[in-house]
Amino acid sequence: MEQLGIIQILRAVAALMVVVSHAQDDAQFQAMQRGMDFHRVFPVRWDAGVDLFFVISGFIMVHASHKLFATPRAGWTFLRRRCLRIVPLYWFFTALQLAALAYQVAGGRGTFPHLDEILSSFGFFPFARPEDGAPRPISALGWTLNYEMFFYLVFSMFLFLPCLRAVAGVVMALSVVAMLAAWLPTRATALVFWGDMIIFEFAFGMALAVIWRAGWRMPRFVSFGLVIVSLGALVLDGWFSPVLAPSAVEVNGWQRLLSAGVPMALLLGGLILTVPALTLRGPIAAFAKRLGDASYALYLVHPFVITLTRKAYGLVALKALGLAAFGLWPMVICELVLAIPAALLVHEWLEVPVTHWLQGRLQARALLPQGKAATP
Repeated sequence: MEQLGIIQILRAVAALMVVVSHAQDDAQFQAMQRGMDFHRVFPVRWDAGVDLFFVISGFIMVHASHKLFATPRAGWTFLRRRCLRIVPLYWFFTALQLAALAYQVAGGRGTFPHLDEILSSFGFFPFARPEDGAPRPISALGWTLNYEMFFYLVFSMFLFLPCLRAVAGVVMALSVVAMLAAWLPTRATALVFWGDMIIFEFAFGMALAVIWRAGWRMPRFVSFGLVIVSLGALVLDGWFSPVLAPSAVEVNGWQRLLSAGVPMALLLGGLILTVPALTLRGPIAAFAKRLGDASYALYLVHPFVITLTRKAYGLVALKALGLAAFGLWPMVICELVLAIPAALLVHEWLEVPVTHWLQGRLQARALLPQGKAATP
């Protein structure tokens, strides 16, 4: 539906926000290492792109599952679809990160992860890193996918119910986990991680989907007012982003939920619940939607683009050409620009073919007579 085309564009915006955030953090760290000058720019908190992803995810799960609610084996069907969509590409980039770490260790730099860290990374299970105790997998940005997979698991458990009851059940389950994490004396990494307030951003998205599918709409001046309020809240930046170190672990909890989760929910609601619906046409909108399709690939590939671009910029621009006077902003811009075609290529040549191949294999197995195995 045309009304939901804005979601694809917002997915592209969310991924680009994360790329800008990480590119600036990396540039500031490099500036400190090289004795150069670089100051990050925060018109908004760039990391809030993650919060937008979570809100959109909650919306899409309810909207895309409307035919699954209260049907037999709905939970297994849902989990199978999500795993086919999420797991292969993440495993590929996690393996690529492991290969990079092995190369560094062979060169006498760093240490290779232990087996429990590797297994927890591939299994989407929160694991405290040995070096700092932060619950981050080998591919550090995979912390968001640990939340996504947990949400998918909880969501699948309630798909045997009609939509409204299922959504209410998911919210109650998330609330129970959050209360246990806050009140139990144990500080188990997984419970503390999954019980963080950021998990309720999925609930915001689910609520918006219920409202949208019920046909509730608002006049355009009201919806645009919500958009302005949400953007204003993001500009105010309740995280105080400029004072955070470039290597700082994201600040979650109530602070993040209120200063990023709520504004992103208002932004999404204001854009999709407006009447008349927003019409998104033209080449720019078409490209933005295409990038939205590749937003998952963009999220996973951009750290590698940042690393390779940084190395090339250091060797060519800074050393060979002596362009240190231009600083590191050209590097940041190159990283952002190059990450886009890299994501589109990964999406078209890896993500889509692998997903379609796996779907075809599963469908073929489902059509086999009972007791027979598929030909390998």
